[in-house]
Amino acid sequence: MFKKIVSAAVACAILLAFSSCGVDKSAEGSSGGQEGIALAVNRIDTKEYMAALSADLEEAMAAEAQAAEEAEAQRAEEEAAKQREEAAAKAKKAAEEAQKDTSKYKNDSAHSYEDPGKQDNQKQESEIEDSVVVPPTPAPTPTPEPAPDNGGEGSGSGGSSAPAPEPAPTPVLNGWQVIGGKTYLYINGNPLTGWQTLEGIKYKFDNSGVLKSRWGVDVSKYQGNVNWSAVKAAGCSFVMIRVGYRGYGTGAIVEDPYFRQNIAGAKAAGLKVGAYFYTTAINAEEAAEEAGVAAGIIRSTGYSLDYPLAIDIECSQGRVEGMTKAQNTEVVNAFCAAAKSLGYQTMVYANKSWLYNKLDTSQFGSYKIWLAHYTNQTDYSGRYNIWQYTSGGSVPGIPGKVDMNVELL
Repeated sequence: MFKKIVSAAVACAILLAFSSCGVDKSAEGSSGGQEGIALAVNRIDTKEYMAALSADLEEAMAAEAQAAEEAEAQRAEEEAAKQREEAAAKAKKAAEEAQKDTSKYKNDSAHSYEDPGKQDNQKQESEIEDSVVVPPTPAPTPTPEPAPDNGGEGSGSGGSSAPAPEPAPTPVLNGWQVIGGKTYLYINGNPLTGWQTLEGIKYKFDNSGVLKSRWGVDVSKYQGNVNWSAVKAAGCSFVMIRVGYRGYGTGAIVEDPYFRQNIAGAKAAGLKVGAYFYTTAINAEEAAEEAGVAAGIIRSTGYSLDYPLAIDIECSQGRVEGMTKAQNTEVVNAFCAAAKSLGYQTMVYANKSWLYNKLDTSQFGSYKIWLAHYTNQTDYSGRYNIWQYTSGGSVPGIPGKVDMNVELL
């Protein structure tokens, strides 16, 4: 491109010189003729050629300027790329140096704390004054919480010890709990106290919540066939079974037809068993006879009793109608004395009215009392050991209704 521009410039200079010569000759020979016309024509052609040549020259110069700009831009880009490469190389080198320093630091740290012999080697190679090597600072570790100051007491480690762990939260007790051999019933963390009725069963708790009762049933032929395993599984502790009765008309003694079946089933289920005899004795002799018959029937089964042999006195019609309080008390004492002589514990079953009005309980001595009072909370003021509180109880394993009892411990 540069050669093209120079050639155009030289040609332009020659034409200009030639044109000037033509003008001068024309001026000298202006007398006319063919030379003047030729010179004029040459002058015109020369101007046109010079104009074209000038245009080419301008175009060439513009192209040369554009090429120069492009070359400069390319050079700048190459320079920038070179700088980037140099910067990347420096960064890589710095990273490698840092990695070497880190490795050296780790090695030095390991040598200083893991192997005392290596510390001696480091001391010999060190350039520090007096050849003392200062171990590198190890990587920071989490600082444990300071132990509470116990005033110099304890484990000889500067008077401090590890903080005691916080006690586990006390669980909220609910339901039946046996604690220290004692039974409680908790509701939302609080033990129940006093008399409580749960699902038709009565319980007695003392002021501290300790269970002081157990529940049981009493049965006769009227309950029919009983599934004693189901009764036991329901939580029943004891059963009083009717062994027999004396009729209030003829006075005949009759064995309960379900007694043998019931005592065998209850014993097999693991229940505590007692027995009772329904009396219509009119004197002490008949009462003692009833006790002897009851004892004979019980012994004939081969089973012993866990609970007392009780006399059930409640009939006031037929052959016993009109008996006095003294006569009734005499019958009770005669039965219990005979039963005791035969080796049985003794107990008196009667309702609240009988105990208040038809029996002299002060003469019963140590005989246990089985109170019948169908109410939510008895107000009987005398002593009693078992309370029969309903005849309409329902217990799994027993068809229909059954008498429910709670024994005080």
